[in-house]
Amino acid sequence: MENKEYSRRKFINKCLSSGSMFLGAAIILNSCNSKKSGVEEKNQSKSGEPCDDLSNVSAEEIEKRGKFGYVKKSTDPKRFCSNCSLHIPPVSEKDCGGCMLFKGPVDPEGSCIQFVAKV
Repeated sequence: MENKEYSRRKFINKCLSSGSMFLGAAIILNSCNSKKSGVEEKNQSKSGEPCDDLSNVSAEEIEKRGKFGYVKKSTDPKRFCSNCSLHIPPVSEKDCGGCMLFKGPVDPEGSCIQFVAKV
């Protein structure tokens, strides 16, 4: 019993070192992936329209837009962003408005599931 090849201390040290090695490898492999996320890439437009430019919007905010069901063109003629009380009007005619629910440009003809009609 005195001649133990492995002690509890050695076993725990090996487990911790292996775990940290795998964690480090995962971090390195994740940082090597320079391609943009699918959601961000899909929602960025190259058309030059100010309401389509999501380049300054984080991936989390783009995902939030999707969760609220935001679309650029409303299918209901009575439910559109510029007729919603959560809509933030644009500063100038060339700019797009915004929304109190998520960041980024909002098309005045767009809509989402959180529509609240103006009183």
